[in-house]
Amino acid sequence: MEKMVRRPAVAGTFYEGTKGALLKQIEDCYTHPLGPGKLPTISS
Repeated sequence: MEKMVRRPAVAGTFYEGTKGALLKQIEDCYTHPLGPGKLPTISS
């Protein structure tokens, strides 16, 4: 069975359109004074 890959429909509209810009936007939300203040730790 062939996988169907859906392209992003709203990238760059509601959120940043590139991986780097999106990561920065997410980091800014966490480190903003109204946010938690730090990035979450990732456990595997």
